[in-house]
Amino acid sequence: DARPKASLVELVRSLPRSYWLYAAAGACVYGAIVPWLVLGAKLLQRKYGVSLALADRLMLMPEAAIVVFCPPLGIAVDRRRPHVRRKLRWAALGALAFPLSLGIVALGARLPAAVPTAALAVGWSVFNTMYWAALTDLLPSESLSLGAGLLGGALNLLPSFLPTVLAVAAPDRALLAIAACGLAGAALIGRCAAVVE
Repeated sequence: DARPKASLVELVRSLPRSYWLYAAAGACVYGAIVPWLVLGAKLLQRKYGVSLALADRLMLMPEAAIVVFCPPLGIAVDRRRPHVRRKLRWAALGALAFPLSLGIVALGARLPAAVPTAALAVGWSVFNTMYWAALTDLLPSESLSLGAGLLGGALNLLPSFLPTVLAVAAPDRALLAIAACGLAGAALIGRCAAVVE
């Protein structure tokens, strides 16, 4: 091939705006789930007075929900073939489970600890399925590997340091920070849905 090869900078700059919104949204949502998985048991103990054993079992719910809910959701997406905007809107709705569920925990609502944890788990499943189902719609096939590589870095950016920072914060502040990450993710994925072709 006689055509000149594009530089890495040129390739990165060629990725569409919708992809960058998508990556930023994912970074925020992963910046919410990982600190929750790391610190959630301690926060549930403090806010609800549950035992460490029960808090640990509740912390299994988000990942267990992925095992239960993501395959049928994935099958539904494959069968219905929704437009990327619809996938992104569903992902945004799933991400809203973070601020709603963690707001319930922060406010100490008189609900069992399992209720907000289960709501977060279902939202995480919906977000995960719809988020990943949208990736190939956002990038041209020749940029898919580059986009996936950049996305891997983006998704691990906040989780690489946020749990350590929040571990020393007051429980309510940690909950609000985690909820804010989820809310920012929902807003960014909603914006992505608005600008995607």
